[in-house]
Amino acid sequence: MARSRLLALLLSLPALLGVALVAAPQAGARTSLDAVAASLRTNPVYNDPTAENALTSSQASDLSAQIQATGVPIYIAVLPQSAATENGGPDQLLVNLRNAVGRNGVYAIVAGNSFRAGSTSGTVKDIANDAMSSQQANGPYAVLSTFVTGVGDRFGSGGGGSSGGSSG
Repeated sequence: MARSRLLALLLSLPALLGVALVAAPQAGARTSLDAVAASLRTNPVYNDPTAENALTSSQASDLSAQIQATGVPIYIAVLPQSAATENGGPDQLLVNLRNAVGRNGVYAIVAGNSFRAGSTSGTVKDIANDAMSSQQANGPYAVLSTFVTGVGDRFGSGGGGSSGGSSG
């Protein structure tokens, strides 16, 4: 019952920020959500190198360090569009990823050319919108880094995570 309430909360609150990030050729490899979730339990950034908007390994490492410095539980996955398609779209992918990781915190995904963000309590809608509007032209790393900075600024002093989302 608690899981269904959490699912309902996530469905009503996720950040629904659709973006047109710089497109790259579509990858054909299937991404296992369980493998992504297992990775996120030990490293706050999962970067699928076959994703259309994959980060460089240096960018992924820098983003992980930035997240750890905030003290906020933030989980980011950069995935191919196929992961969103297999999960019923990017909104449902965000919910499924949160459920698979099984931890409270802030979640963000880049799946193909879509960006979604949300969390388990509070709101990140304005943070996601600000990151997109100010950094979209600079690519996915700039958007995600700005998003993490905003989340850290708001919740880094013990706020412990937020919820909500963004449509854009």
